[in-house]
Amino acid sequence: MEKSISLVDFQSMLGEIDVKLDNFDLRYREISNKEYERNIIRSIDYLTSNRKQSGSDYLPIWEAGWGENLALFLKTGNLDTLVPTFVRQKEYIRYDGRWILPVGENFETNIVKIIREHFFHKYFRT
Repeated sequence: MEKSISLVDFQSMLGEIDVKLDNFDLRYREISNKEYERNIIRSIDYLTSNRKQSGSDYLPIWEAGWGENLALFLKTGNLDTLVPTFVRQKEYIRYDGRWILPVGENFETNIVKIIREHFFHKYFRT
């Protein structure tokens, strides 16, 4: 069953907010028990695989990745090009104490944009 994060949901998390949600696709669905189990196994496999440890040796990779984002932004001026490539579309995420699967495009990025806009309005508006 498809659901959507509402203004009331954001208000319960952040208090009174002055952000219009009309331009943000916040649709998601709760996942089945089978999907939950598959996601947990996948997460454990990922965490126990031979991952490269973060640290100073990782700096050139980090700079190259963000350099690609910067070059694209300078070329296009499009703020969306600054979204990191590690933000994947339609991946399981945690919301309100449970795992969900976003239905809407750019779900995670939209959440960040709404929170950022809320804090900019709250603390930087003159």
